[in-house]
Amino acid sequence: MYINTFLKIKPISDKSQSDYAFNTSLEGLRGICAIGVLLAHGFAKSWLDKNYSPPSLIPYFSFGSLAVYIFFMLSGYVIGLTVLKMQSFQTPSFYKKRLIRLYPIYLLTFLSLLWLGTDTSTWQTIGNMLMLQNSRDYFGIHIPVISNLAPIWSLNYEIVYYLIFPIIFFLKPNFIVTILILLILSTLGYYSNFPTFIANYSIGYIFWITGLMLCWKLQESKEIKYSVFSYIFLFISSHHLAYGDIIFKMLKLNSEKDHVLGLGILFYLPLCICALADFSGKTLPFKKLLLAISYALPAIIFCYLINSNRIFENDRWISCLIFYLLSILTYRFYSPHKFIINASAKIGAISYALYITHLPLMLIIKKYFPYNGPYWYWLKFSIWASLTVLVSYALEKKLQPKIVQFLREKNVI
Repeated sequence: MYINTFLKIKPISDKSQSDYAFNTSLEGLRGICAIGVLLAHGFAKSWLDKNYSPPSLIPYFSFGSLAVYIFFMLSGYVIGLTVLKMQSFQTPSFYKKRLIRLYPIYLLTFLSLLWLGTDTSTWQTIGNMLMLQNSRDYFGIHIPVISNLAPIWSLNYEIVYYLIFPIIFFLKPNFIVTILILLILSTLGYYSNFPTFIANYSIGYIFWITGLMLCWKLQESKEIKYSVFSYIFLFISSHHLAYGDIIFKMLKLNSEKDHVLGLGILFYLPLCICALADFSGKTLPFKKLLLAISYALPAIIFCYLINSNRIFENDRWISCLIFYLLSILTYRFYSPHKFIINASAKIGAISYALYITHLPLMLIIKKYFPYNGPYWYWLKFSIWASLTVLVSYALEKKLQPKIVQFLREKNVI
């Protein structure tokens, strides 16, 4: 009876007020992930400089895709936390608050990009403005993401998850049954002619709803210790190694279909769950097992590469191995924890604007500084990173509060 109740997707009744308080470490995780995305694009070849990209290990100091999956889980967690703070849940109010949180900065960035000039059709512009963009068609209707605003693909997923949430909240389905349904939909889309966009939504939603469950079910603990550096190094190694995809190929289970989110990313779930539980300060059952899996999966790939004499065949394998070993070496390195978390939390506080604006700002820098080479690249990189932080701060800390205040005065919220 207790297990059935626990597996229901609903908050437990004995949450303390401290569970609702602002969590600096959680904001720090958001900031670390935002930096992971920024560096992925900043170090990518041809984004800032068409002829130059950083050498050797430097481009691997990022974990863009994995950061997005953690963002999905964080989003579910934060929505769960938001609902806990509500005296009563009302669907219209929930939708309204989510729209006000996301759309003003999104719309301003979008209109600025159009004003600067971007290659897009009227249909694509309207679809992206309404957050309907998707790299996969909706039953034959295709609304591609505007290339100069590529990161917004995930916002469409967020909107879908927000729309679904009231159904989950009121029906309170069993978590295991829900995950099984999502896995079936994901698998059908991966191996058959089942709509790919539904499969992609389903895979991403597994991360989202897991974050929601972690918020609603885990209890706070003051005894949790973890190494921020160890997690960062493991994020980097796991992302670039992409061990889920490799395991699928080794087992000949990979699909020939092109996916935004493949089944292989589900192998990241143990790592993402451990990270979210630790950064949120919650006691996680079976944490040792999940963390062991998070380290064992890369180890399996490294053993295979070493055994087949392939570990030194390219920079990717070597870099992943180095970051993996660094994660192990720093596993109990706790000393700079507070400083790193506080610094990352400042980035986390403006992470949404960073995520939306960093690519358009990069394209502006590239357009008005058409100089190439190592010196110019690092100069442009520094200007872009500084400008992105400044613009994001202005949007999140200056403009957004004024918009919210204005809407409150007009009794909109």
